Amino acid sequence: MTVAVVLPKVEGRHLLCAVNDGDLAGAASVLFDVDITPPRFPASADVEDIGDGAVVVRPHLVPPEISTVRFTWGDPATLSCDHDAEFQDFFIVPLTLMAADLPARYCIYGLDDAGNRTDVTTIEIPKR
Repeated sequence: MTVAVVLPKVEGRHLLCAVNDGDLAGAASVLFDVDITPPRFPASADVEDIGDGAVVVRPHLVPPEISTVRFTWGDPATLSCDHDAEFQDFFIVPLTLMAADLPARYCIYGLDDAGNRTDVTTIEIPKR
């Protein structure tokens, strides 16, 4: 059986309870949070010089406010940070840019656990 439910739009913790034909012993409940507020912190990353003109870019995760990030990078002359389709998910391993990859533009935005996103932060990385 499917029952349409209107979920709350007010932020906070909510409890949904379902009872079938008055069978309280078989009732089910779900506790859930509604979060529609973007993270309080801007997305950011550290750029670390690792020698020979290369760098490692390490995004900052600040759970629960920023629990994951998406990024893109490329030539500053051609890369625009305005195209979401060019962004990729960050999977633990930091981005390594070799001397030949620099200068570069690194664009990043963060998401909280609910999928609310920050604005895009642009980091210009010069040649070393």
